[in-house]
Amino acid sequence: MIKTTFDNDQSELPAGWTIKLGASPVVGTAIHSGTDVGSACRSLMSLTDPDRRREEDPFTERFIADFPTQIIVHRSRFQVDLNRAREAAVYL
Repeated sequence: MIKTTFDNDQSELPAGWTIKLGASPVVGTAIHSGTDVGSACRSLMSLTDPDRRREEDPFTERFIADFPTQIIVHRSRFQVDLNRAREAAVYL
């Protein structure tokens, strides 16, 4: 089963993340794979797109391609940084 989740506001962006449920207790995650940034967030950024992309980790979902169970985040780590507290997030 693959579940793709959208933002509550149905923004201009595609799904925020994809969850693929497989028959495995091991979960492969790609939490910094995404590069999507909403227009409201983008307007507050001082980074240019090329600078931002150099700091992102696109295509890391390829490392977990063979995991039966996956969580892949499609948002840029500059909009949602899931493994850091807000105070320690990248470029506040």
